Amino acid sequence: MPLHENYNLLCYSEDKIANGYSNILVYREQRIAASYIVDASGNITSQPGGTLHQGPLLLFNPTNTGPVAMVTEPDIATGLRGTGIVHVVALQLDANHDGTMDLRFGGEDDVTSSRPFEFWVNDDYDRLHTVDITDQEEDDLESSDPATECPGSFRVSRPDHDYANYLGYGQWAPAIASRRDLEDYARLWIPGLSSAVAAMPANCTVRLSVVGDGAIRLFRAVESGGGTGYLFDETVASNQVAQSHSLYLGRLSSDTPIVLTGKTNLGERFIWCGAKRGFCSIKLEVLDADQTVVSTISTYIDLKDIKEMYERWTVGDDPSKEPESYAHMARDGLPQGAIPFRYPAGFQAQITNSPYILHVHGWNLKAWEKDRYAETAFKRLYWQAYQGRFGSFRWPTTQQTLNPLAYDKGEFQAWKSATGLLNLLRWLNSKCPGHLYLTAHSMGNVVAGEALRLAGTNQIVNTYVAMQGAVPSHAYDPTTPQRTIFPDSNTPDRHAEYWTNGAPCYFSSAIGAETYVNFYNTNDWALTLLWRPNQDLKPDIAYSWVSVPGEPERYYYTDAWGNPHGKCFPADTYEIFSYITEARCQALGAQANVAGAFFSNGQHNQFDVDGPPLSFSSPHKGHSGQFRSTNMKRQFFWERLLLVTGLSQTQ
Repeated sequence: MPLHENYNLLCYSEDKIANGYSNILVYREQRIAASYIVDASGNITSQPGGTLHQGPLLLFNPTNTGPVAMVTEPDIATGLRGTGIVHVVALQLDANHDGTMDLRFGGEDDVTSSRPFEFWVNDDYDRLHTVDITDQEEDDLESSDPATECPGSFRVSRPDHDYANYLGYGQWAPAIASRRDLEDYARLWIPGLSSAVAAMPANCTVRLSVVGDGAIRLFRAVESGGGTGYLFDETVASNQVAQSHSLYLGRLSSDTPIVLTGKTNLGERFIWCGAKRGFCSIKLEVLDADQTVVSTISTYIDLKDIKEMYERWTVGDDPSKEPESYAHMARDGLPQGAIPFRYPAGFQAQITNSPYILHVHGWNLKAWEKDRYAETAFKRLYWQAYQGRFGSFRWPTTQQTLNPLAYDKGEFQAWKSATGLLNLLRWLNSKCPGHLYLTAHSMGNVVAGEALRLAGTNQIVNTYVAMQGAVPSHAYDPTTPQRTIFPDSNTPDRHAEYWTNGAPCYFSSAIGAETYVNFYNTNDWALTLLWRPNQDLKPDIAYSWVSVPGEPERYYYTDAWGNPHGKCFPADTYEIFSYITEARCQALGAQANVAGAFFSNGQHNQFDVDGPPLSFSSPHKGHSGQFRSTNMKRQFFWERLLLVTGLSQTQ
C-alpha cells in the first residue's frame, strides 16, 4: 500500500452457519476502528498508522511506512476485535537535496508527475589518473584520455553510467568509477519494503520498473541508514566504490525491470545515477502468481544533460578573436535537438528574491574544460543544498603553448572580456536585484574585477568571491608587501598608482559589489611558480618603456618591420598591464590581509584555502583544487562559499 494515498478498506470476519450447515462459511463486514504502527518486534503500538475517514466506504490514508495493524470495532456478540496487517511502502527521493528525506505528504520532497525530481545524466568520466608526473588525482576527464579506459579492457572507455571492470571472455562487472563519481549519484529510499517482501506469498513478485524514456543505474547503499555519507565521508565513499560490484542491482529502464524478491540483504536504501536522458516514472510493483500487477506505487524523475540545468553564457571561445561585447548562450555540447537552457520566461516574477551565482573561469581551459569546471561547481553547490540559480561565463582564454606570450595574451583577452561580463551582470541584476553573486577563478578575476570597476557607482553584484585570483594585489591595496623582482626592468607600479605618481590604486573606486571576498593561498603553485616569473619577465618581446624626466613614462610596441607604436594610459591600459607593467607584489590569490575593497566592518574579508581542512598547499593541482578531487575532500570549500555570501543562511 503506497504512503499518503487514500484507500477504501473493507474488513470481514469469517463464521460458520450454526443451523446444521457448519461446512458453509459466511463473511460479516466489520467496521475498522483504528490503525496502529507495528514495531520492529511485531508488537502493535499505540501510535496511529494513518487517518481513517468513515463513510459508506472507509477511507484509510497511511502516514507511516512499514506494517500497520487495522483493528476493528468489538464484535457485538463476543466483544472480540479483529486485527489485519497492511504493509505501507514509499518510493522516496531527496527532491530538494538538503540531505533530509521528508516523507510528509506535501513536504519539501514531495514528487509528482507535474513536479518531478530533476537530476543529471552521469555521462562524464570521473577517474583517478596521474598528474604532475608523480602525483595522482580524481578528475573529470575527456573521453579520449587513456585514464578513462575500463580496468582489464583494451582501449575500451565507457562513461560513468556504464562503467565496468572487464573480467575477460566478454564478461563485465558493473561498478562505480571512483569516489568523485559519487557526486553524480542521488538516493532512493523504499521504506517498508523489507516487511512487505517478507510477508508476500512465495509465488508473488516485487519489482521496479520504468515507464518513459529515462533510465537509471541502481546500487544498494553501503551505509545501512541510507545517509549522505557517500557524498561527504571518505570512508563511506571508499567502501561504496570498493563494494560497488556486489551492491549493483541493475540498469533500470523501460526494457529492463529489476526484480527485488529473492535478493539477499536487499535493504531499503539505494543510490542511483542517471543512465539515459528523459522523463520517466519509476514504479514499485507487486505481481501475483499469474504475473498480474496487483499493487503499484510511483515516483517521477526527469533526467537531463547537465547543460540543460544551468545557464552557459559566452563572449566567445576562440582566443584568436576579440571578445564580444554582449554575452549570448553557448550552444555547443548539447544533446541533439536540445536548445540552450534558460531560466523560465517568468524569470523576474518567479526568482526576484532567489539568488543567482555566476562563475567566471580562469586561464588555459578548452571549451569543454570550462564547462566541466562550471558543472563541478554546480554539483558541489547542489549537494550543499543550494536552491538558487547558477550560470557560467565563458571568455576566449588562450591555452598554454610554447609561445612565451601565451599567458600575457590570455591576460589581454581577459581585460577585454570585462565589457561583455559587465553587460551580462547588469542584465542579470535587473532580473534579481540584490541577489546576484559573482565568483571567479585565477585569471577570471581580471575579467570579474574589471567588470565591477567599469560598473562605476552602480552596485550590480551582492558579493564577489575572488578564488585564487591572478591579478596584482597592489591593484586593490598598494600597502601589501612589495616583492623582489629579478630581472627588474623597473617599470612603474601602475597597479598601485594608476596612472600617475601618487594616484590611487587601479581598483580604488571598485564598488560594483557590496562585498568583496578573497579566497587565497600563499603557497599556490600557479601564483608563485608561474605568475611571479611571468611578471618578472615583462616587458615582453616587442614591448618597451622609457622614463622621461618631468613627463609621464612612455610605452612602445615595435612591429615586425621595426616600427614603434606608442602606448599610453588610459587608452592602452589593458595592453600595458598585460605585456609591459611588472607586478611588484604578490597576486591577490597569494596574499593575505588585502585591504581596499576586501576590507569592511573592521576586518579582512578572506578565507585561507591552504588552512585546514582544505590544505590546498603547493602542488599544481591545488590551484584549481575546488574543481578537482572529490566532494568529500572539497565540500568545505563550497560550504565556506555559501557562508561568506550569506546564502547558507537562506536555504
